[in-house]
Amino acid sequence: MNTLSITSSDVQQAIKDNKPVVLRDSGMNTETVDCLVGFLKTFLSAIGKERIHEHLAYCLRELIDNAIRANNKRLFFEENRLNIQAAGEYDKGVALFHEASTSDLVRFAELSQAREKWVEVKFNIEPSVFNVTVSNNSTMVEYEKKRVLHKISTAKIYNSLDQVFEDIEDASESAGFGLVMLIIILRKIGVPDRNFHFSQDGNCTNFSISIPLSLVTDEETELISETLAKEINTIPQFPKHILTLQEMLKNPSVDFQKVARIVRKDPSLTMEVLRMANSAYYRRYNRIENSELAVSILGLRGLRFILQSFGARKAMEDKYSSDLLNRLWEHSTEVADIASALCRHYRIDEEVAEVTYVGGLLHDIGKIILEGRHPQTYKALTGICAHKHVPVNVVEDLIEGVNHALIGAKMAARWNIPERIVSIIRHYRTPLSAPEDIRLSVKIIYLAQILWFRLRNEPSEVEVEENILEEFELAQDDSLEKLIEYLRARMKPEA
Repeated sequence: MNTLSITSSDVQQAIKDNKPVVLRDSGMNTETVDCLVGFLKTFLSAIGKERIHEHLAYCLRELIDNAIRANNKRLFFEENRLNIQAAGEYDKGVALFHEASTSDLVRFAELSQAREKWVEVKFNIEPSVFNVTVSNNSTMVEYEKKRVLHKISTAKIYNSLDQVFEDIEDASESAGFGLVMLIIILRKIGVPDRNFHFSQDGNCTNFSISIPLSLVTDEETELISETLAKEINTIPQFPKHILTLQEMLKNPSVDFQKVARIVRKDPSLTMEVLRMANSAYYRRYNRIENSELAVSILGLRGLRFILQSFGARKAMEDKYSSDLLNRLWEHSTEVADIASALCRHYRIDEEVAEVTYVGGLLHDIGKIILEGRHPQTYKALTGICAHKHVPVNVVEDLIEGVNHALIGAKMAARWNIPERIVSIIRHYRTPLSAPEDIRLSVKIIYLAQILWFRLRNEPSEVEVEENILEEFELAQDDSLEKLIEYLRARMKPEA
C-alpha cells in the first residue's frame, strides 16, 4: 500500500496478511503525521507492545520532522541559489533557513508537492523484529552525514538528559539534539543502540528502528536512584494537627463539632474543607460557607480523604518553592474538580467518587520532586514535548530513570496514604492497564486531564485513548464538546 487514503482497517488487514505498509506524501502536514502515529499504534497493538507507543510516537515524529526539514532545506537553498555543497554557503543558508522554516510551512508544503519532495514511512513486521523506517528523497552532503554519525555516536555516552543539556552546544540544527534524545529513549524502553540505523541509498536518506518482538515491556522498573530515595525519605511527615484529626476520624462516633473546631484553627485547612464541600460532586443548591456544616456534609470518609491531600501539601511547603507548589497544586485541584464533576455527571458511586477526587488532587505530586531537583531540564523538556506534540511523560523518566507517577506513589506510601490512592497515583498515566479496583477512578482522572487542556484551549499533554472516549460515549466530537460546555457551566465560579 502506498497511499495516505488507507484506513486503520486496511492497516489491520495488512498486518494479518504479513504485508508492509508504506505511506509516501509530499507536503506532509500535522494531520498526516497524526494518522501515521495512529497506524504505529495499530502495529504495536498487534504485537502486544502498546506500552511503548508514546515513546515510539515521539521517535517517529522526530524522524518525520527531520525528513521534512531536510527536504525543505534543499528547496530553500535552490530557491535562494545557494550551493549546499560549499561549506561557507551552507552555514549562511542554514541560518537563513531557520528563520524562514518556522514561518513559511504552508509555502514549503506547496513547494514540496510541486518539486515532488516526499517523505515515506514504512511499517514492517519480520519474524523477530518490527521495523519502522522513515525516508526522504534528499541526499545528505558530507558535512551533514558526518554530523549525524557524530550525534549517533555521542548518544552512547549519555545516560540522562541532564548530561545532554549540559554538554550539547551545537544548536545550529535541532535534529542533532533530537537524535541524541531519540536514542536515549529507545535505550530506555529496551531497544539497543545498534537497532537504530542510518543509511543512504541513491538519492534517498533512511532512518530505521528495529524493535525486537521479544522486547520485555510489561513491567516498568521500580528501582530508583539512591539520591532520589534519600530525597523522598527526607520529606516531612504530616503536621501534628492533621495527624490528630486523622486519629479522631478513626472513631465512627466522632464528634463533628470538635473536628470543626480544630479545622477552624487552620485557615488554609478551613478553605480546603469548604472548597471540597462546594465541589461539583458535593455541591447542594446553596453555597456552603459554614465549616461545621461542610464537615458534616463531607462525613468521615470525605474528611479522611481531604486530610490526606491537604497533609501532603503542608508537608511540602517548607522544602520546595512556593511558585512550583502553587502551579502544580492549582493544576491538580482543577483536574480533581473536573473529575468530581464527571463522577456526578456519570452517577458514579459515592465512595469511588471520593477516591477519584483525592487521586486527582495527588496525581501529579511526584512532579514536585522531579521538577524541583531538575528545574532547567524539566522546563526544556516541556518546551520540546509541546513542539513535538507528545506528553512530557514520554521523556521525563530519562531525567531520574523513573517517571513522576512512580515517585508520587512512593511519596504517598511514605505518608501512609491508603493503598488505593497510592495505586491511582502509580497508574494514572496508563488507565487501560490499571488494576481492576481502581481502573474506573484512573480512567476518570485521565479523562479529566484531557478535558482540562480542552477547557483551556491548550494542546493536550495526554495521549487520547479512543477506547476510553467510547466507554464514556465521547467518541463523537459533538459529544465531547457538549460535555465541555456542561463542565464550563457546572464549574463556573459563583459571584
